[in-house]
Amino acid sequence: MAANYGWDVLINFTYLTILLGVAMVIKLNFKMYQKHLVPTAIIAGTIGFILGDELLGLLHFDIEVLEMMIYHLMAVGFISLALKDRGKSHNTDNVTTGFMIVNAYIFQAVIGFGVALLLMNFVYPDLFPNVGLLLPLGFAQGPGQA
Repeated sequence: MAANYGWDVLINFTYLTILLGVAMVIKLNFKMYQKHLVPTAIIAGTIGFILGDELLGLLHFDIEVLEMMIYHLMAVGFISLALKDRGKSHNTDNVTTGFMIVNAYIFQAVIGFGVALLLMNFVYPDLFPNVGLLLPLGFAQGPGQA
């Protein structure tokens, strides 16, 4: 790889920033995305997929640079979560919310794993069965675990 003095990082970061900004504007102007709680990052990723090398080829993302950025920015994200000031109150609403979240992950895992097993038996015999667990792992543990 030739010396580019960090320009690839800057270009990829600029693309990501613009895509997230456009996705935020789209989410604010289309109530459907707010109603269904579609994350801004999902909208930005979809736009990036369409504009990227995979379809239209208008944007070129350097995969190695993106991997490096994700590696470092995930650490920054987890560190910033620990620095947030939280209230000390504890009530039954917190426990109920926790149970509901865990039940949603279990439901997603069972349905996803079941669909993966059906696909393995009827369509894709070489499919890795744990692919059905990507959805709950992505939401619960983050993209690194998924």
